[in-house]
Amino acid sequence: YLNLPMQKDEYERFYSELVNAKTVVLHDFEKSELFDGCMPIEEMAKRGSDTIRFGPLKPIGLRNPQTGEKAYAVVQLRKENIAGDCYNLVGFQTNLTYGEQKRVFSLIPALEHADFIRYGVMHRNTYINAPGVLEKTFRVKGERPLYIAGQLSGVEGYVESIMSGMIAAKALASELDGKEYSVPSDVTIIGSLCEYV
Repeated sequence: YLNLPMQKDEYERFYSELVNAKTVVLHDFEKSELFDGCMPIEEMAKRGSDTIRFGPLKPIGLRNPQTGEKAYAVVQLRKENIAGDCYNLVGFQTNLTYGEQKRVFSLIPALEHADFIRYGVMHRNTYINAPGVLEKTFRVKGERPLYIAGQLSGVEGYVESIMSGMIAAKALASELDGKEYSVPSDVTIIGSLCEYV
């Protein structure tokens, strides 16, 4: 990670521009409840001037190594590739228009002259109502042998998606062999996730 410290005056200017920046006009189907962990940075900021300072811009434990001075806020950049010539802004999901992203994010110290090679967009996860539709094996309830796994089944994350696919595949293989498949015990991570979904 690269840390980009902001002093109070820099942060206040950035904050003011962020909460007043133009956002993409959302369609009705896009206006759903957001999880706090996936909230656009500008929406989070509108909750209060310190909200993002105690969230993705939290400066705790970071001091200027030359002066010992503590930053008011810190933006973190995460390396995008092995070459280390592309970085993304950590915790900056956004609905800002592309032009506003360039304008507002260029106010962050060290990004004044940055080339933005890809702008952020919010994504919407689509999933089924798993508790009402799926068995623990990720089989759709009913006569037809249909299995749904991955994000669509309601799990979140790569490992969880792989796990749901593995359980669905084992259950389907058992069903095709005319055997019963039992998911692992709910005292295991896999079993408890199957139980939860």
